[in-house]
Amino acid sequence: MAIFPSSREVAHFSTFIPRGGLALAAGPVPGALRRAVRRQQGRMVLMEAEHLQEPSPVDREISRQGIPDFLSVHYQNEEDEILAGLSRAVRSVRICFNPEDPDVMLRAILRLERLGPYRHNFSLDETHRLVLSRSWWSRQELLQYLQEIPRQGPRGYVYSTILPGQ
Repeated sequence: MAIFPSSREVAHFSTFIPRGGLALAAGPVPGALRRAVRRQQGRMVLMEAEHLQEPSPVDREISRQGIPDFLSVHYQNEEDEILAGLSRAVRSVRICFNPEDPDVMLRAILRLERLGPYRHNFSLDETHRLVLSRSWWSRQELLQYLQEIPRQGPRGYVYSTILPGQ
């Protein structure tokens, strides 16, 4: 019998949230992320769906809550539009990837990288396992890989972390 979320999944998300950190979520939030925030004695702020259609919803929430340590974006294949309203870099970002419309991810990554230099990794489906265990990829390497996933292929999540010192 499997217990959800698993301790491995909670540990995965805990690596992105420092002790006392802030996680901001636009869209569904996995139970493992919620537990990781509690484990790290942090705060979770959920952005309401009706506010995601307004201009700059992420920036508005950041002005209220502060810059999050982790931003999770998974909303009706409009992840790029949500990130378009972000005007400052966030330490770590998780973005839903749908292979049926890879242009959404392309625009999302380009919008994210206009704010600072990021490195990227990904997990397929709901595994919460990063595919690259050692080095993370540049934007070009990530986008090349994602374009090779067939349109009927698995969904996943791109994890982007700003380079240290930025």
